[in-house]
Amino acid sequence: MRTPHQIAVRIPLVALLAAVVSGAPAGAETAPDGVWAVAQVTLNGQPRAEGKLLNSMWTFKGDELTVRPAAGGHVRWSLSYQLSAEPPGFRATPLDAPGERPLWMILSRDATELRLAFYDGLDQRPEDFGPRPKLVVLSLVPAPAVAAIPDPCEILRSAGVEQLLGGPTRRKPPPATIRPGVTCTLERDDGSGAVGLTLVAPPASTGYVDAARREAESRERVKLEEEPALGPEAFSAVRGETVATVAIKQDTAMVLRFEAPAVPRAEARRFAERVRDRL
Repeated sequence: MRTPHQIAVRIPLVALLAAVVSGAPAGAETAPDGVWAVAQVTLNGQPRAEGKLLNSMWTFKGDELTVRPAAGGHVRWSLSYQLSAEPPGFRATPLDAPGERPLWMILSRDATELRLAFYDGLDQRPEDFGPRPKLVVLSLVPAPAVAAIPDPCEILRSAGVEQLLGGPTRRKPPPATIRPGVTCTLERDDGSGAVGLTLVAPPASTGYVDAARREAESRERVKLEEEPALGPEAFSAVRGETVATVAIKQDTAMVLRFEAPAVPRAEARRFAERVRDRL
């Protein structure tokens, strides 16, 4: 069974539906063209930090949509609009994603934001934007100019990751969990400790920090610690010997994941400050 995140990424049908449909009644929603970026994702009414949709780029042109996740690749969909319905919506049919099924989405937009909603795993037209069980809601904004994202491996090395871990390091394969940014994890050669850094660019960065906090608060056996030295929104989520430190600087979110039981918390905090200074 697909996870909500896997299904969500493939479902890129969005409210920016290309050119105005000829013959649409007065007052009906129109279908805009252009490139949009996913700034926030909610499931069951709760913000989601992980998954492939955050910061994905959605390009609408005519009756076709192309979605490019932040991690790379793309999926194309054919769109059939119902812009005069209440709420307005469309049917999306995959063009190059074997095994995917058509899906219903509804849309709503104002001058600065486009909202889309669809059911995760259900071939059913949403009644509204919820919150409802299994309802995924996307908030999209006009795609910003692409900014260069620093190399997280270089940041870790320049901040002194080998001194922190007490020996030479090697790059570890990326985690199975999908994160909406660029990730690098360096582990000590003997496998005794590792530090990972994920950088999340705008527009999803601010929403990511908020969603990460909410998710951490909802998990059992996770202790939240505020990190005022890293900024007013910064915090660490501690579970066993794993610590995830989340902060934001100049609209870029950073997530440091420490799997290094031999490293004292005070040293890990000083390391996190050095990493943030390099953003």
